[in-house]
Amino acid sequence: MIKVRDLGLKAIELIEMYGENLVVENMPGVAQTMEKGDFLIVYTTPFSEAESLPGSRSYMIDIWYKNKKVFSEYFKSLEDLYNCNRSKRAEWTKHLLSLS
Repeated sequence: MIKVRDLGLKAIELIEMYGENLVVENMPGVAQTMEKGDFLIVYTTPFSEAESLPGSRSYMIDIWYKNKKVFSEYFKSLEDLYNCNRSKRAEWTKHLLSLS
C-alpha cells in the first residue's frame, strides 16, 4: 500500500516539472495540468484563485489513469497532505511513482 501523501507529493512534483496552466470556462482562476503516458493530473492551490469546490479555495489534486479518475484529494494546507496517513492500493500507484 502506498501513502496518499506520497502520491500527492509525486503529483505535485510532476506538475512542477511538466505542468501547464489550465483555464476552464466558468471556473475562476487557473489550475495546472499535466499529461504524461496514461496519466492526467490537475492541481490547484488556494493562491491560484481557482475554486476547486464552489466557494472554497483549497489545494486539490485529481489524477486520471487510462481516462478514469482514480484519485481526488482536497486539503487546506500542504501540512494536511504531509500528515495524511491513509494509503491506496492499486496498480496505477506504482506507475505514477515510477514517472520521471
